Amino acid sequence: MPSFESLYGGTLTFETSTGHIEFMCHCDDGELKSEKLISFPVRSLDDNTAPHASMTGPEVAEAGREAVFRYTGPNVDDDGDPLSLHWMATPAESSSHGTDGYRTFRCVFKNTGTHVVRLSVSDPQGAETLAGMKVKVVESSEPPVAYATLPESVEVNQPLPLDSSASTDPEGASLTSTWRILTAADGAERPSDIIASTSQTPTLRFSEPGDYTISLTRE
Repeated sequence: MPSFESLYGGTLTFETSTGHIEFMCHCDDGELKSEKLISFPVRSLDDNTAPHASMTGPEVAEAGREAVFRYTGPNVDDDGDPLSLHWMATPAESSSHGTDGYRTFRCVFKNTGTHVVRLSVSDPQGAETLAGMKVKVVESSEPPVAYATLPESVEVNQPLPLDSSASTDPEGASLTSTWRILTAADGAERPSDIIASTSQTPTLRFSEPGDYTISLTRE
């Protein structure tokens, strides 16, 4: 067993002895004294257990938008050793950063294609376990902008022109229109009453006076 009188910031190496070790720490400033018992196990390097590596994240992500990956394992391994996490995303055209002690990994993929996110989990003895997953990165899909024009009032049984032609799609895709009467003159909800599902400029007639609520969905 090693023995020493003082050790400040040094490292104590046990070459052959394994088992449970106890130290009594004595502190004396010439006037006051204190003691503290410190105990810990000493293991052989051959007995070290490799940590587990597990992660979750999206299998499909959009280019230019943040994707979040998470380490799902414990903070220590089976031997009770603290773990270090290291994340990496390839190809290199992705930008990334870790948060929450690197348990959470946030990545923005700049280009489409197949990317790989890898996680390395290691312990102080140098044992390392790897985990990884492939991510399909696709073009970002921006929602269309619906825009409707119609008169504020119309007489009973007179045509009410509806127009959604000013609606736009950031990606230039062709759009379809779905018009619905949400509330009728009596205030009752009518979510299933579809007026026209394809025309950008349908015409509607009301047989009863009152206030109506009309919605437009462009997709």
